[in-house]
This record gives sequence, structure tokens and C-alpha cells, in this order.
Amino acid sequence: MKIRFRSIKAIEEFLDIVNRFSAEIDIKSKRTTVDGKSMMGIFSLDLSNPVEVTAIGNESDQVYEAISKYAA
Repeated sequence: MKIRFRSIKAIEEFLDIVNRFSAEIDIKSKRTTVDGKSMMGIFSLDLSNPVEVTAIGNESDQVYEAISKYAA
């Protein structure tokens, strides 16, 4: 799922949401992939463009539903 962060507050809210789930979250920007539950990891990416989020695990569908408001 492609998402876009429009503010630091949006990143904080995103982290609050994804950390409720046991699913592994990967975020990819160009050739770099980081842990989607890591604020430092997210801030290391180029956030001027949409990023690709991948949820892995039993709760992946619930994760995508919960973060759908960030869809690019």
C-alpha cells in the first residue's frame, strides 16, 4: 500500500496505530527498506514522495484497514 506522510504528527499517529498490531511492518522508499514501527527508521527515508508499506503476518489486513487514511 502506498502512503504519504504530510506531517510529523501523522507519523506519530501512524506509529501509534501500527504498534498495536503484532504484524511486521516494512516501509520502502526507493531502494531503502526500514522497520515501519521505528520512528528513526521512518525519518531516515525520503518522505517527500509516497512510500510503500508492507504488513506481514496474521493481522496484515487489519493493519492496512487501520492505516488507510494515509493512502497516497
